[in-house]
Amino acid sequence: YLLKDFKVINSLDDSIIKADWEKLYQVFFNLIENSFESTEPGGYVKIESVTNAGSINLIIKDNGKGIDPEYIEKIFEAFFTSKSSGTGLGLSICKKIIEQHSGTIQVTDSKLGFTVFEITLSIVENHSLKV
Repeated sequence: YLLKDFKVINSLDDSIIKADWEKLYQVFFNLIENSFESTEPGGYVKIESVTNAGSINLIIKDNGKGIDPEYIEKIFEAFFTSKSSGTGLGLSICKKIIEQHSGTIQVTDSKLGFTVFEITLSIVENHSLKV
């Protein structure tokens, strides 16, 4: 993954989400690894986190090869892959994990060469701890 620009922009406040962090790590690792694999030297991967009313949005954007428009609808299906190797389970597992966290994951691919995965997770409204 040499010679790629990697940016992290964190705009989160002190919001809390209820999560299985090992599972979310698996999601983020998979998405970031896919971004790096599809990005040529000199390209970039950008991760952004934003707090909105009642939710946190995590955005992973790259300017890699992009996703063939005919694949966009199938990308989260189990065993679907456009790669020459792999099982086609990574993104379907990511979607399942996010849904288990009552969240959403979506992908968009622009004609300008950007692929964007956006994850939305709900914020825990009352996160005061009783001692």
